[in-house]
Amino acid sequence: MEKSKTIDIGDRQFIMRVPGPWDGCAMFDMLVEYKAPFVPNILFGIKANRKTMPPETLKEFMKICLANTFEIILDKKINVIDEDGGIGINDSSGPLFTKLTSQYILFFTEYWQDGKA
Repeated sequence: MEKSKTIDIGDRQFIMRVPGPWDGCAMFDMLVEYKAPFVPNILFGIKANRKTMPPETLKEFMKICLANTFEIILDKKINVIDEDGGIGINDSSGPLFTKLTSQYILFFTEYWQDGKA
C-alpha cells in the first residue's frame, strides 16, 4: 500500500505520495546538505547551520516534491508537475508551489524518520 497524505489549500485538494527510492535519497541528501527551504531550521535532528540551497538545486528539489504531488479534480489525480517538468495544473502560482513544497517536505520528513516502506 502506497503511503500518501491529502491536504487542502483553500478550496483545492492535493494528495502527496512517497517518492521512489532514487528521488527519496536525492531529497534526503539535499535536506542534509542544505537548509530546507520554506520550513523550520531543524530537520532530521540536524540544525540549519548548513548552506542555503542554490537556485538550480532548489528548482530541482521543488520539481521532485511537486512531481509527487497531485491535485484531485473530479475524483482524478492531476500531476502538479508533468514528466517533462512543466506545470500540469491550472491556476498555479509561486505561493501555491511554496505551500505545496513546504507541506511535502514535512510529509517526506515524517515518512523518512518513520523508516517504514
